Amino acid sequence: MKNTDINIALLDIEMPGMNGIELAKLIREKNPDCIIIFITAYDRFEYAIEAMHIKAFDYLLKPWKEEKAYRTYH
Repeated sequence: MKNTDINIALLDIEMPGMNGIELAKLIREKNPDCIIIFITAYDRFEYAIEAMHIKAFDYLLKPWKEEKAYRTYH
């Protein structure tokens, strides 16, 4: 991953090529101020804990309601 100015990263847990948790760790190393939000169908508590350790801004479960997304972004 190149050094880039990523302001917001919307990630899923399972993605082609790389797990979202691993990608979030890489992003966090390169850009500690990036806002990381997981949008995923994985409701396993372990994933949510990992997201907290990475300091993710939010962990939204699919299907998600527009109101929840609005509150997350505003």
